[in-house]
Amino acid sequence: MDGSTSVVETVTILVSEPERLRDYFVRLGRSAVVAGPGTVTVELDVPGTAEVVDDQLYHWVAATEITASIQADPPARVPPAPVRSASSFFLDLDRPRLGDLLVRKGLIEQEQLERALAESRATGDLLGRVMIRRGFIFEDELARTLAAQLDLPYVNIRVAGFERGAAQLLPSGDGMRAAAIPVGVFGGRIRVAFADPSDESAKELVRGHVGEFSPAVAALSDIEFAWRTLDPSSADAHVA
Repeated sequence: MDGSTSVVETVTILVSEPERLRDYFVRLGRSAVVAGPGTVTVELDVPGTAEVVDDQLYHWVAATEITASIQADPPARVPPAPVRSASSFFLDLDRPRLGDLLVRKGLIEQEQLERALAESRATGDLLGRVMIRRGFIFEDELARTLAAQLDLPYVNIRVAGFERGAAQLLPSGDGMRAAAIPVGVFGGRIRVAFADPSDESAKELVRGHVGEFSPAVAALSDIEFAWRTLDPSSADAHVA
């Protein structure tokens, strides 16, 4: 033995709710600990891949609206999480975070992702919808993966149902266009299930009717089924 020891690379994050952030990274399969007051340390599974943690942190901040600053170890390694709109989550073709996550989880092959990206670019359709239409992934798998990455609850509407009174706060046509439906009241706030909760235009449309809400993720077909149950005419509404 040469007496050398391997050094585990880590990323240190300053955040006001460290336990919540630690749990998020643990759910993603990472080794993360609360290292001190307002501090979370995340191990890199592959040395030199700190940008992956940075990317995951961005989506957590976008979903929770909790400020967090990422530091490097050493300090120059990791840039701070960029400030940008979360609405590009499905359509960010330069850095397709959802597609990369699905590949890493072994749910799709890299070749399938590249084909789906090409079709998404050509048609302007959402990457997730292309993959479902092509049969590359089941809709339930996509929704659960999206919920995990954004640290949001997953709602199986066909199993858990929804509260009609809550749903009726949102006009069915707007609900179909936003691919969203209010499902109930939790913690004193309306919970709204979205097919794509990173779509800021959809959230603004919903907010205009129901006010502030708690987002969740549901399968698009479940949302459409719920609206057709409430209002059969909503099937004619365009879903963006």
